Amino acid sequence: MSSLILLTFLVFFGFSSSSKAQSILQYDANGNLANISSAIIGPPQIVSGSINQVVTVGSDVSLYVNAVGIQPILFQWYQNGAAISNATNSSLFLSHISTNNSGVYAVIVSNPLGTATNKFTVLVSTGNLVQNPGFETGTFSGWTVASPYGGPYMVGSGLALVSNFAADWGESSPGDTISQTVPTIAGQTYQFSFWLNTLKANGGANFTATWGGIPVLQFRPAGTFGWSNYFYTVTATGPTTISFTGDDAPGGFQMDDVVVQPTPNPATVMPIPAPNWVSAGNSMQFLLKFAGSSSTPYSVLASTNLSVPPSNWISLGHPLFLSNNLYQFVDPQSTNLTSRFYLLRSP
Repeated sequence: MSSLILLTFLVFFGFSSSSKAQSILQYDANGNLANISSAIIGPPQIVSGSINQVVTVGSDVSLYVNAVGIQPILFQWYQNGAAISNATNSSLFLSHISTNNSGVYAVIVSNPLGTATNKFTVLVSTGNLVQNPGFETGTFSGWTVASPYGGPYMVGSGLALVSNFAADWGESSPGDTISQTVPTIAGQTYQFSFWLNTLKANGGANFTATWGGIPVLQFRPAGTFGWSNYFYTVTATGPTTISFTGDDAPGGFQMDDVVVQPTPNPATVMPIPAPNWVSAGNSMQFLLKFAGSSSTPYSVLASTNLSVPPSNWISLGHPLFLSNNLYQFVDPQSTNLTSRFYLLRSP
């Protein structure tokens, strides 16, 4: 089954009355006006771009910017302040990434009249962002412990869910809290889960779990229960503090296997950089360039109306693979069009 992976809405050759623009005129061999296109005159302006991303090891990531301004417009990508070799296109494709790819990415866009910069954060996760999530160090390393009553405590394999250790809130540790700040990214959705067990809760025990200071679980069990998984889908506003507080009178809670991991990203949605005009005899056509996986066969669809369902878009064929994960496609049906929408499909 094919999947639609890249969507763009682009090529609007119309600007507000305050924009400074120049007309590019092309004449045919008989001296007749063949085409007119427009371009912003001035330093580069970045009109759209990627967002911060959290991805897992082995994933592919595409970063991009769309910029307008007087030509030529040049691009240079950086990771953590260091220029990336041969990264001089409007998009940057990272294939099969590792934790070494984590960091702040920036692209400097320049033309003869100035520069513009855009930055993105890419966090590469091995999965769980929690340090010492199952307490297998035998300590609370990675956690901050607030223990006015001397707890919580570590328990051995007899009570642990998996392996050797779990956290335990016993009868003598009411109100004791463990917390940890995990490197989540604003706007990203995460799966937050943990396992909980109690042996002696009799109606006087309370347990609270929070995400960013907001309780996701507050309860007082009426009796004992076995290991149960509590699972929440949450959104981060930046780095997030998770915390767990036990209040037993009397009773006991055991907790194990705390997980915070990014939810699977949907199919990548990335605007194709705005096309250039290329000469096609007595007319002009759109030239598209974009970054993608060298092992993925793409096909290009087009429409002049976004309200038309993708199943009714026109199939234009396959782009040409150049090098360094860069593709190129010339739209043979764009002659004399002033706007066009494109969709990439990966079979």
